[in-house]
Amino acid sequence: MLKSPFRRLAVVAALALPAAGQAQPVAAPTADRDVLLIDAAAAVTYQSNPFALRNGPSDTILTGLLGVRFDREFSLQRITADASIEPVKYMDFSRYDTVNWRAGLNWDWEVGRPLFGTFTLRATSLQTPFDSINFAQDNQQDIYLVRGLAGFRMTQSWSVFGAADYTQITNSALFQTPADQNIVGFEGGLRYSPQTATEFDFFYRHTDGEYPNRQVFDSTGNLLPTTIDNAYSQDALLVRAPARPRAG
Repeated sequence: MLKSPFRRLAVVAALALPAAGQAQPVAAPTADRDVLLIDAAAAVTYQSNPFALRNGPSDTILTGLLGVRFDREFSLQRITADASIEPVKYMDFSRYDTVNWRAGLNWDWEVGRPLFGTFTLRATSLQTPFDSINFAQDNQQDIYLVRGLAGFRMTQSWSVFGAADYTQITNSALFQTPADQNIVGFEGGLRYSPQTATEFDFFYRHTDGEYPNRQVFDSTGNLLPTTIDNAYSQDALLVRAPARPRAG
C-alpha cells in the first residue's frame, strides 16, 4: 500500500476555517464584527533534512501567506468566505518551489426557526510533506469538497438532520496517482443543543470511496504482479461534539 499522502503541509500561519463536516450556528449580528479581514505572514526556516532521505541534504526554506476572509450576517443567514496563497521557496533545491492555495465558501441558513442548514464549498492545493511519500517526490495534492446539511428543530434543544458530501482528491506525482480518490458520504442523526458553546451530534454515516487509478506499484516503488482496486465502503455510528464560541 502507498503511504498516506493526506498530511497537510505545515505553514507559519493558517486561516481559522469552519469544519466542513459541521453546520455552523447563525448567531445574532454584532455591530463590531469585521466583515473583511486580511492575513499576511512570512518566515525563514532551516531544515537539516527536509526531504526525509537517509543522509539527505539540508536547505533553507522561505514561506509566505497572503489571505482574505469575508464574514457577513444578514437576517438569519451567515456567509463566510476565504482565500489564501502560500508560496514556498527552497533556496538550494528550487525545483521543489511551489505555491499552495486554499479557497472556500460557507453559507449557514435558516428558514423561520424550524429549518436550518449549511452549504459548503472548499478547494485546497498543498505540497505533500516529504516524510509521507517516497523518493523525495514533488507531489501537489488537490482536494475539492462539496457538502450540504439540512435540519429540522423538533424542540429548543433537539434537532434531526441529514447531510451529503462529495470529496475529490488528486495527486500530481506519478507514484501517488493510485491514491486519487472520489469519496461520497451520507449522514443522518440527531443534534442536541444545550444552549451552550458545545453541541452534540449523534449520527450514522455511510461512506463510499473509489480509486479511479488502480494501484500498480507497492510502497517501495516495485511493480505489483497484478493491479489492486482499493475501493471501499464504510458504515459508522458517531458522536461529534464541536465547541463553537459564541459572539459576545
